[in-house]
Amino acid sequence: MIQFFRFVRLTSPLLAVQSLALMSIQVLAVSFTPTVKTQNSPEILLANNLRVLQVIPQLDGNAYLMGNGGTFIGLVSSDPTADNSICNPSGPYGSEDGILSIRNRSGNLGSLYSEISAYNSYANNPPILIYKGKRIVYLTKNRELDETLDPDLLLDTLCPRNSL
Repeated sequence: MIQFFRFVRLTSPLLAVQSLALMSIQVLAVSFTPTVKTQNSPEILLANNLRVLQVIPQLDGNAYLMGNGGTFIGLVSSDPTADNSICNPSGPYGSEDGILSIRNRSGNLGSLYSEISAYNSYANNPPILIYKGKRIVYLTKNRELDETLDPDLLLDTLCPRNSL
């Protein structure tokens, strides 16, 4: 069953939301077209005007990353031992060679050139951070998109230094 919703702050795209069960985790597959950003600030404001650095600890274990097409690409968790954590240096979502890891600089999600990469400054379909079933921000180096979070800021703030 597919339901259509319109997110606040997105000017025109309709979202197709479909429930999927991946790795025993209930996630939402959301597809939409990014909007062009009007102003970018290193102090990105989110819901309730909280600064990103204040929000990241709240995301720990409660949010996940979603890639192109609704693919689960890791739990936003500071636990370096959790199998699905983006901070697990030997897990599929946090390793430097994982196919589904934004840390894999040779892979589609972490390269400088892939259209779906968090590290491509021109990517129009970067990973999305999902919190409580809602799209929060794009995880990207692309400063032209609206509502973005630098992947290095997320990883540096969330992941313990000894796990990298």
